[in-house]
Amino acid sequence: MKVTSYLLPALLSISATAPLHAAQSDDNKPSGFFVLGAGTLPDYEGSNDYGYIPFISGSVSYKGYDLSLAGPTFNLNVSNNDAIKYGPSLSYSFGRDDDVDSAAVSRMTEIDGTLEVGAFVSFPFKEIMMPHDSFSVDFDVLTDAGDAHKGTLFNAGTSYKYFLNKALQLGASLSTTYADSNYTQTYFGVDAIDASLSGLPEYNASAGFKNINLGFNSLIRLSETHGISGIIRYKRLIGDAADSPLVAQEGSENQVFFGVGYFQTF
Repeated sequence: MKVTSYLLPALLSISATAPLHAAQSDDNKPSGFFVLGAGTLPDYEGSNDYGYIPFISGSVSYKGYDLSLAGPTFNLNVSNNDAIKYGPSLSYSFGRDDDVDSAAVSRMTEIDGTLEVGAFVSFPFKEIMMPHDSFSVDFDVLTDAGDAHKGTLFNAGTSYKYFLNKALQLGASLSTTYADSNYTQTYFGVDAIDASLSGLPEYNASAGFKNINLGFNSLIRLSETHGISGIIRYKRLIGDAADSPLVAQEGSENQVFFGVGYFQTF
């Protein structure tokens, strides 16, 4: 199984497991955290067969600027403003090859990996309902910089996290993704060639909202600087994505991501 571009929203949500309070910061020294672990995920978007993937995220802050990593995606916050974060995004999509469990999908034309570029903006709020909680409204856009899918994805979501006590942090997130027709046709469409190769019916996928995502995460501190981080995320495919033969005949509209890892602050 290969990690594909549809992982982006799920992996971005991993950053919600970041501790509300990292190591004591010094303006003259970088600070941050990292998470290393493993997770499970469908072997293509819409599949009902699962495989294992790395569970990776992290962030480095220095003098008000932040560089964050979530899976294959980097975000650089250049605002230096607590009320808004924004900056460029860079992501790598690994495409889709023939290493999937569905015999029909494995015979379809492979999708090459590609670099995706774009930008993000986030509006964070602190102490919304209680001390040490936080809430954010997030948007990002990524477009294919190569020629794999030649499409664009728009993600919008919210997240909330709080400390139940000094040792346990809990959080939740809700998001959705809009994909243009180039993207949906690449990953959910079946053209005449793929129909003859796979035996699936021809299908044209149009632009539209392709999923609704609900996630829950937790962070268990074992000390002031390290502990265990976990996330579970449910995705419901909708629209033309859900109606695709790759999903309706060969897979499932219901997608689940689960990951657990070790976190360390510095």
